[in-house]
Amino acid sequence: MRTLSWHQSRPKAWRNLPDGQAVAGYPIGILCIPGVAALIPGNVQNAETFGFPVTYHVLRDVRFEQIAKGDPAIIPEIVDAAECLVQNGVKAIVGACGSLGHYQSAVANAVSVPVFMSILTQVPLLLNSIGADRSLAIVFATKTAFSPLIQSECGIGDLDRIVQVDLMDCPAFLSLTHGGEECDGDELLTQIIGKIEAGVNPSVGAIMLQCSDLPPFAAEIQQHFGLPVFDMTGLIDWVHNSVVRRPFNGFV
Repeated sequence: MRTLSWHQSRPKAWRNLPDGQAVAGYPIGILCIPGVAALIPGNVQNAETFGFPVTYHVLRDVRFEQIAKGDPAIIPEIVDAAECLVQNGVKAIVGACGSLGHYQSAVANAVSVPVFMSILTQVPLLLNSIGADRSLAIVFATKTAFSPLIQSECGIGDLDRIVQVDLMDCPAFLSLTHGGEECDGDELLTQIIGKIEAGVNPSVGAIMLQCSDLPPFAAEIQQHFGLPVFDMTGLIDWVHNSVVRRPFNGFV
């Protein structure tokens, strides 16, 4: 097989960047908020989590409490941030916090690229995938964020098949997310698994991790329960594969 040199294989022409675009090469844009949680690999807000370039826009003037209740006052800032990401060439936008699902339609209607503001946008797909007699266990940072508004925004209608697990009374998790004392990862995992065990029942066919601080523990949770585990990092991988396709050479 003949190997092409760089000179022979390079593009014949380059397209100039659109006016206002300052950077390139980031297919996924991630909206996130400032926080004090330990951003270890596996966390959505740690770029080492991904095997491809991602770029972030931090919503500096937005508080978690506003996102958790779907405060409409912050819609302009969130939409502006999404538009900035599109201006800089991203091919899809995702949210780092599960509660950003409150703003799914506002952002999707404002930009020209696919938008997945929360892992909760996958709930209808997963309920269809596991059969009508099975349930989906969703592990929330706080169940209070699972509001009727976010259910509507993410297309969630079948609440009878959702088992809710709340970590707000999990001391190690609160230490991780609220910047307390140094967090013991083994103890945190033990507490998370204990909370899931207390909440799930034999009908559960899959587990979803709603909080972006939980994916670092997804492999251990999957191994412990022997069930599919879905989180935002997996959704981002899936979205990336849809906007940056790998070519196949079957006809060569």
